[in-house]
Amino acid sequence: MRKHWLLAVLLLCLTSTFSGFYLLHSSRSALINKFNMAVRLAVPYSTQKATTDFTTSLSTMTTLQSQKTLFINVSSGEMCNEVSNFVFVKTHKTGSTTLRSLTCRYGYFRNLSFLLGKQGVIGHLNQLNLVWTQNESNLLPPIGVSVEDHLNHRNYNISNIHVRYNGELIRKLMYRASDLKYFTILRNPTNQWLSQFQYFGQYRKAGLSLSSLPQTLIRYLKKLKERTGGFNNQLRDLGIHSSIAYNSSWLNETIPQIDKEYDLVLIMEHFDESLILLKKLLCWSFKDILYVKKRQQPNPLKINEATRKEIQKRNVGDEALYDYFLKVFWSKVEDYGPSFQKDLNQFRRMLNETWHMCVGKTVAEKSQDNYRYLETYVTDNSSEFCWALVNTNFQMDIEIVKRQGKTSDDRWPGLLKQSERKPVVKPQRRFPLRKGYKRKPIH
Repeated sequence: MRKHWLLAVLLLCLTSTFSGFYLLHSSRSALINKFNMAVRLAVPYSTQKATTDFTTSLSTMTTLQSQKTLFINVSSGEMCNEVSNFVFVKTHKTGSTTLRSLTCRYGYFRNLSFLLGKQGVIGHLNQLNLVWTQNESNLLPPIGVSVEDHLNHRNYNISNIHVRYNGELIRKLMYRASDLKYFTILRNPTNQWLSQFQYFGQYRKAGLSLSSLPQTLIRYLKKLKERTGGFNNQLRDLGIHSSIAYNSSWLNETIPQIDKEYDLVLIMEHFDESLILLKKLLCWSFKDILYVKKRQQPNPLKINEATRKEIQKRNVGDEALYDYFLKVFWSKVEDYGPSFQKDLNQFRRMLNETWHMCVGKTVAEKSQDNYRYLETYVTDNSSEFCWALVNTNFQMDIEIVKRQGKTSDDRWPGLLKQSERKPVVKPQRRFPLRKGYKRKPIH
């Protein structure tokens, strides 16, 4: 009898053990399946099966990511929540149009609402103040809200326009303000000033000719007073009055305060590296940060060292701002860990693959003289993703503002006609490229 009892106990233990192993295995399988699903969303298309259709993949990803998505950071193995609500403070002539284009693409495919002005070009407010009261608003409504319902012109997901920055008011207008991520981009101040001086035609106001500017610019600079000439514009774009630019004690107090307000400050001279940091901050996929350069000037001004020093002397506020955040930037790269270079290399491979897939040719759009023209692109690929990646002439912006209630009789008819006149998506190439021809890569 005792033997039978011991045998029964032994059989019960063995049954429990096998059941436990089975449950453990089942749980592990379920976890692995969830992990694989997350990785399929987060891992770039180039590492998935080559037979996966790019457009279908994008459509599937858009549907899934319209919800709150939990990603696994493949490099670190950490879980993170995708960020869909953010403020990108757009600065002038810093690569910000390229950066804005990928944030527009992100929001467009997820049906998110953008903070946009009613007037101006593609919703930019530039130096206008934000106006929002119960009876008045100079903003387009978010999706699903009427133009007249001024009080509900709020709960925007994305702010990425030129606007006189007012952090307190922007927080009132944005959705889930406590969870917002803030970022901006800076550029070497001398190169930024030269770019705007050339692009906005400030040399004409000074009575100068661009063709002789490399020789005459230093004489013009020496005649300028400190607070004229459009210096320290990056400080101004961040909402800081330019009067503090020449006060070192105020600068030393103000710049660390700016640092506290922003989760990330990207650096134009290290654009790809900056996007890797942005991808981590927002828990986005590699596909979300793909880009082609926008509004690039192929013929930047060249100056001698004496002229460069003269510009630096007047741009002292922006110089201090840039130097501070360049150090912060490299600190964040170091904190990213050893996988940074691997992720950067993978991203650059994807950029080249996407370039060959989407970009058909480069078009130089001349404007007034040979020193001010921009490189734009057309695409031979009719997929929606390639259209969104390459778009120029404000096609995507027009679709976004129309979605939020902008109509063709609202000071936009010329822009709408221009878009219709020069569509960016071209038919598929009828003949193959000649043998041995290679398109120019991004890098």
